[in-house]
Amino acid sequence: MIQGHLRRFPLFDAFTDEEVRRLEAVMVAERVRSGTLLTREGDPADGPGAVIFLVLAGEVVVWQKASGRGARHGLGSGSLIGVVAAAVDAPRTATAHAGPGCMVARLTRGDLEQLRRGDPVVFVKLQVALGAQMARDLRALGKRLATGPSDAREGAR
Repeated sequence: MIQGHLRRFPLFDAFTDEEVRRLEAVMVAERVRSGTLLTREGDPADGPGAVIFLVLAGEVVVWQKASGRGARHGLGSGSLIGVVAAAVDAPRTATAHAGPGCMVARLTRGDLEQLRRGDPVVFVKLQVALGAQMARDLRALGKRLATGPSDAREGAR
């Protein structure tokens, strides 16, 4: 359970306090040792571990070689990992490792199914929130790509 963490993130602004509490009840928070693999590009989304990670603290380093650039980015508190794979039941689009001080909340397929069956209001609100976040992420990516190749590699190490 991750009591008290979700209310800090704008992603959950449309949820009532009670709905946040019910969502937190199915998620598990854990500290993750730096360097720990969270997702591997190309792996199925239903593989071991979580479907979706919410970064609660620290950083997750994401590497995507399919882009042809080998872009590497650090994602901090409030970032979501694995949403695309979960949304369309597709292979992972990037590799992600925990960085220093990383704490994540996991939301597995089983958790999503539990919400769908037992708490459809929270399930639908979560789907809407995740879809809106994906749209924001795509708009931000489009802006970065539109500014030119040097800016598109921003954050590459």
